[in-house]
Amino acid sequence: MDVYDEYGLILLKASKENKRKISRKKTQLSLKLGESYPAAGHCAVTHPNQSQGEQTRRVLSFGGARRGADSSWTDSASCILEYNFEVDDEDVTLSSVILCKTKGGQMPPLQSPAVVESDGALFVWGGLNLVDYECHDDLIIIEEAGRRGAASAPLFDITYIQTEKNMVPSRRGNPVMTQTGTIPHARTGHTLTKLGETKQALLFGGIAYQEVRKSFNVVWEKSCRDGAFYILDLSSFAWRTVTVPSTKARAYHTAECLEMDGKLVVAFIGGVTFDQLGNVPSNREPINEILVLTMNSQLADHAVLSTVTLMPDVANTPKIFVSYHASAKMGEFIMVSGGFQQLHGSMQTPSTSPRASPRVFVLDMRRKKYKLLPKTGNEPQHTLFATAGHILIKLTPDCLVSLGGTSKQISLLSDRDFEPEQCDIAVCVIGESAESTEIQWVQCETPRCGKWFHTYCLKLTSIPEHYFCQQCTER
Repeated sequence: MDVYDEYGLILLKASKENKRKISRKKTQLSLKLGESYPAAGHCAVTHPNQSQGEQTRRVLSFGGARRGADSSWTDSASCILEYNFEVDDEDVTLSSVILCKTKGGQMPPLQSPAVVESDGALFVWGGLNLVDYECHDDLIIIEEAGRRGAASAPLFDITYIQTEKNMVPSRRGNPVMTQTGTIPHARTGHTLTKLGETKQALLFGGIAYQEVRKSFNVVWEKSCRDGAFYILDLSSFAWRTVTVPSTKARAYHTAECLEMDGKLVVAFIGGVTFDQLGNVPSNREPINEILVLTMNSQLADHAVLSTVTLMPDVANTPKIFVSYHASAKMGEFIMVSGGFQQLHGSMQTPSTSPRASPRVFVLDMRRKKYKLLPKTGNEPQHTLFATAGHILIKLTPDCLVSLGGTSKQISLLSDRDFEPEQCDIAVCVIGESAESTEIQWVQCETPRCGKWFHTYCLKLTSIPEHYFCQQCTER
């Protein structure tokens, strides 16, 4: 685990108050992200693209909702965004953000659905529809169908695989594909995890919303009662349950599938559990109490359910209770990033409502150890990276990207020394700044100039309302 001690968070691009432009690269300043920072509860996954070079890593993102921006939910959450990262041995740069086009239908605006990628297709299931405020049980398949328009935007074909009870007959009399078997009830905040190299995915947990009439009012009630495990065959769209004892349901957790000693080991980390009736959130789960489902890699029906307790690798490592976090596997290790973290499990004390955290933990499933990465603590210089409801994706064996969430930012998690780009000042000294420095830029407003400068190099503590560089001022 010591190999990750030098891993720290490095800001690529962020949106902050007072129109500050924060970016590590000058080229990234012109990216018109706006609300393209993925909101909390979005989905994101790496996606292969044959037309791009070997050094390009493409990430597709959709869904999510940002608190306080209700009017934009249906527009932003139904968009598919393509993030392109240029990666080499020395640097990682966010090169473009493109709004994708769709045919065959439109993506619904979903909050906290789940997605897996298989053979270039994305399989999306569940989520809270932000239009009718109901959980859906449709399976949505997203497949690339070329590019369209002057901007050569990616084009994706959207296919709905409904359940029989929701099936809409084809107007042309064509056969309609449906989900079959033991289909889970509609939910949000669940996980869907690809099982190794198989064409199967495992679903667990989540919250159901239901409409309840009380007197003359209609209210929405949450419930989290289903502790069963479901396997979806991605070829036939057939569901079945895993033959293990049902466990206590949870939501807003993460799950990672590891291959260890010829077996598939699915680790469920953190999350929220509800009271005995399953109606009221009561506890967050500890980061070191891992619910583990172990299956034979050739026959997923042979499964064993257990709980594995991880011990701290370093003395005084805090025991954290976490939900709405992100995770990514690194071999037999699992990185757990951000989320709502607190030092006790109870959610019943309003005065101790947790905030999003910047801390990153590494879990060693073989040695049964866990550790806080020392460069990702709660010190003031780290609070910029605090986020929840985000996604953590591995770009290279030594670099991950943290995408969106409650904070409008895109950051890297790595042990590399990424040098920030020089600004247009005569002698740029940004290299002397601390790693955690927010690299803010200000642009000269002279029409024929337009040069960009680091506020650090100009020794400015804030962005002025108007700025003209020294060379333009002296003319």
